[in-house]
Amino acid sequence: MLGAGLNIASSYIASAAYPTETNARSILFDGTNDRGQQIDGNNLFTEIDTGSWSMQFYVRFNAANANSQYIMWKGNNFSTYLAMLTDAAGDLQLFGRNGSGGSDVVINNIWETNFTNNTWYHVVITSDGSASNRANKCYIDGSLASDKSGTVFASSVAIEAPTGNGKFLLGTLLNLAFYSIQLDTIATWSGVLSAAEVAEISGNNPDLKEDAGDYSSKASLERYYVMEEGSGTTIADTSGNSKGAITLVNGAAFSTEKPY
Repeated sequence: MLGAGLNIASSYIASAAYPTETNARSILFDGTNDRGQQIDGNNLFTEIDTGSWSMQFYVRFNAANANSQYIMWKGNNFSTYLAMLTDAAGDLQLFGRNGSGGSDVVINNIWETNFTNNTWYHVVITSDGSASNRANKCYIDGSLASDKSGTVFASSVAIEAPTGNGKFLLGTLLNLAFYSIQLDTIATWSGVLSAAEVAEISGNNPDLKEDAGDYSSKASLERYYVMEEGSGTTIADTSGNSKGAITLVNGAAFSTEKPY
């Protein structure tokens, strides 16, 4: 072997350190009257209105069960809104409508997620609007969830538009009902994450502002709330795109209980 016994160090190129995301905190909504909120026109649902997109978040349900829990909501009333919630069986639902009639649903997907309480889940929803009809998928902890129910919608349909000027809310149903949940690391992209990217994110928790492993979508990252502030009432977007902050209201607080 060349150089054997000559005490010559072998040359090598050091590989770059894997860019992991710091995770020391989450946000706790205690189910009493607290919530998170963003203004109309600059909120998490703004990026999932039209076109192709992806969204991720971690969620934990702290009540007796994970059934009929509202995670995200935007709208002024029960006729025109968009919501992310669990149904009566604890399965994740993305639902929106633009009126009070029976044919006014603009989106309705339910995936077999089988959520239970006191467990952290990593959720990724992707929406491919490149064809005439929208194709939505949901991944839980890196694995594709089965469709429980779903309706075909034209890709041209704007799912956030019917919500009007209502605030975007976390942890509450229109400020009328409140839910004991925890959320962490919410992000959106202006494109569809691949199954390999979802597995990379779920398994290795990279800093989403940097490409790493099978994750290669830093260029399409729109919003990124890592929730590491630790105090105060504001959660900043760390994507570098200067998107709207999330405001914590009525005692919603940072928690050291975290998903990873």
